[in-house]
Amino acid sequence: MTRKQTKEGAVPGQNNLKHNTAVILVNMMWVALLVTACVPVRLDKIDTFYTPLPESSRQLDIPKYGNDHRLSGYPYVYWHFCKQKQQQLGLVSPETSTDSLVFRLWITNPSGRVGQPHALVELRKDSLAWHGTLVLMRVDFRTKNLTETITRSKTIDLEPLVTNWKTVADSLMFFKIDILPTDDQIPDYYTNQSGYGNSNTTFSFEYATASIYRFYQYNNIYRVHDKFWQPQHVISILGLLEREFQWDAQARSYFQ
Repeated sequence: MTRKQTKEGAVPGQNNLKHNTAVILVNMMWVALLVTACVPVRLDKIDTFYTPLPESSRQLDIPKYGNDHRLSGYPYVYWHFCKQKQQQLGLVSPETSTDSLVFRLWITNPSGRVGQPHALVELRKDSLAWHGTLVLMRVDFRTKNLTETITRSKTIDLEPLVTNWKTVADSLMFFKIDILPTDDQIPDYYTNQSGYGNSNTTFSFEYATASIYRFYQYNNIYRVHDKFWQPQHVISILGLLEREFQWDAQARSYFQ
């Protein structure tokens, strides 16, 4: 496998990343605050800093908050965070790009508000070839205007270690990356508004073809993975990406 480093920044701190199927266990207590009314978000100014939905010829499937949420009508905040980091990293917008396929996995590991360890796995196919990228980054978070700012990052080119690009793509489709729903839209998955009020990683997914774009997210994936096929598929996707690209092993080395 060839991995070409294009950016690098020395980052202090440590992230305990270990798994059997590529799950990262970190402290994420601020999420409970973020999704409740306790956070002093400037709702009166939200249209000045919240990412607007793009205009696109693709069919867009981006979940929005319901009428019972204080961000009613707005896209989920993790989509907003992904778009912020996308812009800072200078990446294409899969909602509007000319690529024939884009798959992204954003890993959010907040530990405090400064220097949070985050990661991105991107697999992209254009008219010529496949392109794989792993981005490891430190991120500062600001609640008031829901801002994630990348302070340091390292970018690594990826090639499949075990099989090939076609097999990786076929395996992702087998695990239903094209139809997986956002976890809190799964009937009976969360009870009593228990979602995201925990200390587990959030995994945000982007999937785009020439005709559609989808965004969905999962948190606390081991909670009831034996009762629902959807988190089990997410676990399988993480395991596949680890076997082929060792994204988690590289993250552990980078953040230690």
